[in-house]
Amino acid sequence: MKTKINNNFIFVLSIFLIILIFNNLISIFNFKKIDNSVNELIEANYNSIVSAKALTESIERQDSYQLSYLFTKDKKYLNLFNSNKELFFIYLSSAKNNITEIDEEKIISNLENLYTEYLENNNLFFETNNEDFVKNIYFNKNLVIFEKLKTEAKTLFELNQNAMLQRKNHILALSKKANNATIILSLSIIFLIVILKDIYIKKNLAVKEQVHKENIKRLEEINKIKSDFISTVSHEFKTPLTSMGISIDLLLKNKENINNPLISIINEDFIRLKTLINDLLDISKVESKNFILEKRKISISQLINVAVNNFSTISKNENITIQVGNFNTNSLFYGDFSKLLIVINNLISNAIKYGVTDTARIIFIDIKENNDNFIFSVKDNGKGIPIIFQEKIFEKFIQIKNETEDNFKGTGLGLTICKKIIQAHGGNIWVESLPNKGCTFFFNIPKFY
Repeated sequence: MKTKINNNFIFVLSIFLIILIFNNLISIFNFKKIDNSVNELIEANYNSIVSAKALTESIERQDSYQLSYLFTKDKKYLNLFNSNKELFFIYLSSAKNNITEIDEEKIISNLENLYTEYLENNNLFFETNNEDFVKNIYFNKNLVIFEKLKTEAKTLFELNQNAMLQRKNHILALSKKANNATIILSLSIIFLIVILKDIYIKKNLAVKEQVHKENIKRLEEINKIKSDFISTVSHEFKTPLTSMGISIDLLLKNKENINNPLISIINEDFIRLKTLINDLLDISKVESKNFILEKRKISISQLINVAVNNFSTISKNENITIQVGNFNTNSLFYGDFSKLLIVINNLISNAIKYGVTDTARIIFIDIKENNDNFIFSVKDNGKGIPIIFQEKIFEKFIQIKNETEDNFKGTGLGLTICKKIIQAHGGNIWVESLPNKGCTFFFNIPKFY
């Protein structure tokens, strides 16, 4: 239910982000169009400002030429006046071509009408020789029109200047909005990518998890079939093996057969086969889902003594010394006595099998304790275990071949069985070893497990 709600939320959020991205794209596009239009208007305002300023300068020069002519009667001022007249019309034409504001056309029309009247008066001004008449035209007519022309040009200048400033402020506001829209767009795209990536990853993980679950289930089924097969076959071997053991014991009771090499080979193969079957049965049990520890209060001293006594005969026959360290003989803990005995027996058996035969062979068993655990150790003085094998040896069927022998010793299941039993008790098992310095196997059992 929770997953469904999350999926619906992600879907709605994705749709919202897509709409947001689309709207922001449209906004940015519109901002760009508006920005271009406003820039065109600003350019027209600027051209009108330039024209208004040029018109003012032109009319001021013309007025100056008139006044100079009035007092000097020099014809060169007439020529200069006519040159500036042409410039005035050019500037006026530029202003007409850049009309953008309300009343701007009216202002330009007033400028044109006033200047036409101004020129008509100037024609009389330059054509007559009557000084009083000329002064009258200048001071009573042209000077008044001159001031009006300057006023209209100034109005044109200020109108476009104010409009340009307003549009610049408008562009700044638009730019700010466009930047905000761009930021929102970028964040939305990033967020959408993150969501889509998350959906993709989750989908892949879900598929992989499903495949993983199916693989685990398939492996569990295969493992169960294998374990059932091993258990069945091992049990089937038990009965004939028991009969074989009884028969071999009867043969060995006859003194004539003790030194018989064929009977010795049969007995060695029987022991090897019996060990294999027992290991297969043990691994089948510890890997079974029905594997249960039969816990009770255990005396460490009793557990160690039983284990050492199990090897008293072989240690005597092969001149092996099994030493036990000093520990608290009153120490007790809860565990499965028979299963832990299998572990210690296995470790002592390995120490015997892989020990160096040409030196005094010593196996040292010790127990330490801390606040939480009892730590058992079994140490030998053999050739040791290479570092690359020190973790692998706890896996099934992993064996280390002795350089002086052609065949592997044991089944490669003993340490796997030990690991399963110790883990079932809540502990761990590990090995420490250096080349030609022997090795020490450790395992810990929690005091209060």
